[in-house]
Amino acid sequence: MIINSIADYQVTSNDGLQFTFVPIAYKISGKERSISGTVPANSYTELDASAVGAPPYTVNVGYINESYRANPISVGSNDTLITFYMGFPAPPNGPGTFVFARSS
Repeated sequence: MIINSIADYQVTSNDGLQFTFVPIAYKISGKERSISGTVPANSYTELDASAVGAPPYTVNVGYINESYRANPISVGSNDTLITFYMGFPAPPNGPGTFVFARSS
């Protein structure tokens, strides 16, 4: 599983986006246990979600200080890319997640 972030961005007056990348936190829970950690700003983390048991996995991502967190999502495969996003003004620009099937 790969977790990355496009947090955060500001919608500018000319409808553009200005990015200021920040680190995020994640927690992946399975039937047997959970694992958590952080993703550095402007980076990604690759991990083996099967360490928490068989799918489905519940994934929580958000700011490290927990001021903004996306709703938990259920993921049915370890071969997944999860992208956290947070934009301002908020709402309507987040927090949220995009989930993609990982391809080789």
